[in-house]
Amino acid sequence: MNGAAVGHEFFALLGVQPMLGRAFTASEDVRGQAGVMVLSHRMWDQRFGGNPAAIGRSIQLGEKSFTVLE
Repeated sequence: MNGAAVGHEFFALLGVQPMLGRAFTASEDVRGQAGVMVLSHRMWDQRFGGNPAAIGRSIQLGEKSFTVLE
């Protein structure tokens, strides 16, 4: 799976919002904060079968843990 580190303005810049959950906040865009993520539709579908219960879950990517934003 591919991913990218993006800032809190990413979704606003594109003029889109996540289908479920929410986008990043400025307070989460600080180095050293707990890891949070927004799943791509592809990852949500392939890894979680499109199940909305993926929101709020902790996901391990490599050596780091991220929480899917609610």
